[in-house]
Amino acid sequence: MNATGHKCTFRRNIEQSQIDDMLAKLITAMTKEGKFKDAIQDNIGATVDTTDMEKQLSVLNASLHRAKTIKTRLEQQMDNLDVTDTHYDKKYQIYRDDWMLNMIE
Repeated sequence: MNATGHKCTFRRNIEQSQIDDMLAKLITAMTKEGKFKDAIQDNIGATVDTTDMEKQLSVLNASLHRAKTIKTRLEQQMDNLDVTDTHYDKKYQIYRDDWMLNMIE
């Protein structure tokens, strides 16, 4: 009961059964639509060939591994620079530029 004496029927959550019913009605309506119905029927039982995507993923993973290896090597070289070396700034800049190029590729 609220302050006016009326029973509040507001529910914060929608029941799963209501969502299921709405979704079933929506799917039913969509499957009666010509183009959508034809597209579904064309794809029922069709298999998706993921071979090309898997090859591409393999190539990308290999590239990522190479980039991480190069990045780690460059970071180690930068960390091992002698700050008292007169060419420290130039060497650091070269490693940093190589590191940045590696991140872009």
